[in-house]
Amino acid sequence: MENNNQRNCKTICLPFPNEQVYQECMARPDKFREYVDKVYREYPELFPAEMEAGYQLCGFVTSTKLTLKMRRIRLKANKETYQIRPSTVMPYMIGWTDELEKLLLAGHPL
Repeated sequence: MENNNQRNCKTICLPFPNEQVYQECMARPDKFREYVDKVYREYPELFPAEMEAGYQLCGFVTSTKLTLKMRRIRLKANKETYQIRPSTVMPYMIGWTDELEKLLLAGHPL
């Protein structure tokens, strides 16, 4: 889990198997919830401890850098809001992991 900008936005990075699964989850709230619940059961360390009390979907946010639409969730325990970022996107929305992979492996400074 990362806390990443001046506005104190909180982000949870989740591993979606591919772009198609991500888009299906974004299009259907029931699919999104099902996927988040599955990942939470398998990898609870990716989530804040307060996730145990439950969450609700609370809209979307769009990255202007990548024009990527992401869902937001609000934790029931403390009312904090998190955006869900797919693991195919670098932190701070600087690019897609597959596009930047070669640069990072070559030691190129971003």
